[in-house]
Amino acid sequence: MKTVFGPRFVPVAGVGRLGAALTEHRVPSVVQTIPGARHAKGYQADALPVTLAWLAGQLG
Repeated sequence: MKTVFGPRFVPVAGVGRLGAALTEHRVPSVVQTIPGARHAKGYQADALPVTLAWLAGQLG
């Protein structure tokens, strides 16, 4: 599971707990925090390439 959050919109403590729970259950995951105050598509240029690379690695 790949999760991308900007800390101004989503409290990062919950994201950390999600990442820990996924790791505990051996679910492949990466938590990426992107700073800023953008919304939705404003993060696309930062998040999409990393997300696609992660998916490619998971799917082979």
